[in-house]
Amino acid sequence: MRRVDPLLVVGRLQRGRSGDDDLSVSAFVEEWAPRIGEEGARLQVWAGRLIVLGALCGSVWCAALGIGEATHNEILQLVGILLMTLAVLVLAFGALVMHRSFKAMSRYLGVRVAFLNSPKLHEASFRRWCQRNGVERISR
Repeated sequence: MRRVDPLLVVGRLQRGRSGDDDLSVSAFVEEWAPRIGEEGARLQVWAGRLIVLGALCGSVWCAALGIGEATHNEILQLVGILLMTLAVLVLAFGALVMHRSFKAMSRYLGVRVAFLNSPKLHEASFRRWCQRNGVERISR
């Protein structure tokens, strides 16, 4: 049975790909490294994972804190507070990793890449971004 990375499924679905594709990290890096650089592609994978993990912690935090408040359960309230702290830390670390991926892409592409000027990792969107920013490196 083939192992599928569930955190890359979201990215593939956003790009309009079917769920039958190889969704491994190495396949993602292999596909996008010629366009955004290997370091940028790997860091994008990690940034995406961390942001999804932070969002999941935030969702569980809301549930634990809400149930804890409703039932006056101090343990659930404490778990909620700890999950909130974890969610904030994971999201902050994810933002730092994303910033590092933008720096790596900037070095590779020769154009400043920032949060508001970052390419979407979708073939057509990426090509438009390259044309708009004057990037010649549109391999594949």
